[in-house]
Amino acid sequence: MRAGDHWVLNGQKVWTSVAQHSQIGLALARTNPDAPKHRGITAFLVPMDAPGVEVRPLRQMTGGADFNEVFLTDVRIPDDHRLGEVDGGWTVALTTLMNERATVGSEGVGPVAAALSPDHLTALMRATWTWDDRALRARLAELLVDALATQYLNTRALRGLRAGGTRAPRGPSRS
Repeated sequence: MRAGDHWVLNGQKVWTSVAQHSQIGLALARTNPDAPKHRGITAFLVPMDAPGVEVRPLRQMTGGADFNEVFLTDVRIPDDHRLGEVDGGWTVALTTLMNERATVGSEGVGPVAAALSPDHLTALMRATWTWDDRALRARLAELLVDALATQYLNTRALRGLRAGGTRAPRGPSRS
């Protein structure tokens, strides 16, 4: 709800990863209840230490609490913390998701990519005497195919973003 040069946010988000360590959150708030589905949403940057922001850990069976519920109760956000146009938050959300997607597995570099490389996995299986385990080899092949497919989808999405697109994530082409 708009209140002069501020917005007042109320609501909650369940299952927010590492919110307890965040300084800034991204909130998508319904600002026009009469607008259809993806319209009438506005995006805001929310300081996580603002009055009315409460982060509650969700305890896992392991005892860890990397996921949280975030509650916003009468949180006052200045209008200059708004991202994009009023009621244009869906575009902000898609752009954010596409950028996030482009950073997860798109380059095939780093310690995870190195650990999943065929050379590393082959050497590991030989060193642990599991090379003859056909079920394990089949499962690892599936893992490699999934990683490669993710890399290609992310590369395609990144090309679209670089070309000025803000398209939603999509599956393979049917041509």
